[in-house]
Amino acid sequence: MRYCEKPLLNNLIALIVFSFMATGLAVTLTLTDPVPKSIRAAYHTFGVLSFTQGLCTIILTHSAPQCANTTPELYLFSLVLSWACVLSTVFFVIRGCLWMIHRMCPNWFRDASL
Repeated sequence: MRYCEKPLLNNLIALIVFSFMATGLAVTLTLTDPVPKSIRAAYHTFGVLSFTQGLCTIILTHSAPQCANTTPELYLFSLVLSWACVLSTVFFVIRGCLWMIHRMCPNWFRDASL
């Protein structure tokens, strides 16, 4: 067999499209001050969709070990993207937890450092 049976290439194309959308959204957020609620909603919706795409990448890569023999470059790139999605998720979970701590106890850091 000379090709990968799993849709790793289709997933890679979707990730490229998401990257272009992220660039456009970053430029929009940079140029807009104050940021309207519609752009904030689009930003959060994009974040949820990106997280879903990351989960799909992880699941597809995990279910396609035979692609390491047929298309090693595609499989390796998909594996790297899967780990990037995991690290990104960990980063935003930690950041969200710190945000929640700051919201619930706003003076906690100032009190702890004194």
